[in-house]
Parts: sequence; structure tokens; C-alpha cells
Amino acid sequence: MWLYIPNVGKPIRITSLQSIVGGVFNNADILSLDYSTEYNVEKMEEAGGEMILYLKAKTREVAYDRLKMWVEKSRPSP
Repeated sequence: MWLYIPNVGKPIRITSLQSIVGGVFNNADILSLDYSTEYNVEKMEEAGGEMILYLKAKTREVAYDRLKMWVEKSRPSP
């Protein structure tokens, strides 16, 4: 990911671990991520019309070591 600030005059490479302009969120929070390349599913649970996925990072290069994701079973993939 690259950040361009006009006053600097050149793009700066940033990682998903860095925060957004000093905020509490990481860049990964706003990126479209391909979770399958960065996380493994450790466990799945069914809860009504949803699946709960417990994800574990494959490497230390991602923003979060573990994620818990709720996915609607009835919604088709894009």
C-alpha cells in the first residue's frame, strides 16, 4: 500500500500495521482484504442464519493475529 502526500512530493510505502494518520485504526481496517491469503480458519460455528469464523493469521505481517468474523449464510458471494 502506498500513501501520497502532495507536500512530500513522492509516494511513501506503508504497511497494513501502521495507523491511519495517527488514529486508532490500522490501514488494514479500511482495505479490501483477501482474508484467505492472510488467515487460516481455526474454527467455524453455526449461529442461526450466520456462520462464525475464527481466523488465525498465517504470518506476523498482518494487522491482527486473530479475527472473529460473522458471515450471513444466505448472502451470495460477490
